[in-house]
Amino acid sequence: MVDEFLAAGFTYFDTAWAYPGSEDAIRQALVERYPREKFQLATKNAAWINCKTKEDAIAQYETSLKQSGAGYFDFYLLHNLGDSRTKFFEDFDLWNYFLNEKKKGKIKHLGFSFHSTPEQLEEILTKHPEAEFVQLQINYGDWENPAIKSRECYEVARKHNKPQARNHHGTRKGRKLGDTSCKR
Repeated sequence: MVDEFLAAGFTYFDTAWAYPGSEDAIRQALVERYPREKFQLATKNAAWINCKTKEDAIAQYETSLKQSGAGYFDFYLLHNLGDSRTKFFEDFDLWNYFLNEKKKGKIKHLGFSFHSTPEQLEEILTKHPEAEFVQLQINYGDWENPAIKSRECYEVARKHNKPQARNHHGTRKGRKLGDTSCKR
């Protein structure tokens, strides 16, 4: 499947520490078989899952680097911000930690995934203009859904001029953040 995906011109692969076995699978199916410049890899940090300290959250990141074997991440997401989950990233000062990892070249683009209200998205984007992109839950069924509010969240992200990483879609090779891989 990976071979056909790449042969069709797609390059974006999305995984996460919180998805059991996914980073090992991506290492075996992709990283060990293709030159690093041939694909873009995204993974996520879920600091709200079993993390009592900043060190626990950083260990997730280090585990992701080791399990994926990728050397660096093209897209690193603070995962599923909103509601009580956002507090973990703030309390552990993870924005600053991952910005420092970006300076070291371990992360190319830092952003977050989001599954909450437009009001919370507005608050996060106002507080964190350093976020380069946001991955929203956007699909036809949720666009006007009053429980999910995809359209409203999309409008908030556009207001802040943030590209949205497409959730569950591929990226054609040669495209960059804000191009086909992301929609403004």
